[in-house]
Amino acid sequence: MTTTPPANYQYIESIGVKDFFENYGEKLLLRLVTSEKTLSRSTIRERSVNRPALAVTGYFKYFAHKRIQLFGAGEMAFFREQSSAKRVKVMDAMASKRIPCVVVSRNLAPTPE
Repeated sequence: MTTTPPANYQYIESIGVKDFFENYGEKLLLRLVTSEKTLSRSTIRERSVNRPALAVTGYFKYFAHKRIQLFGAGEMAFFREQSSAKRVKVMDAMASKRIPCVVVSRNLAPTPE
């Protein structure tokens, strides 16, 4: 089933993470947990989000790195069970793919790393 967006709907081909946060952060109840200066580093170029379930295990073969990475309850539960060193290794590997940003849902707190 395909739905047609409203006539006034506008697709955005790309948007900087800083612009996304400034324009939609309040509406989406987003909270910044990193330095504000890092927001200017990346651009969101894909409309879809990625649930990085396999990536949090360290498997990156088919990792959708151009998408916003959405960490839900499953990803965060698994991630918290890992050692700090493993979490740092996985996040460094994820960041090396030049992902636009990470969003943690359900008002879950990110890990300290």
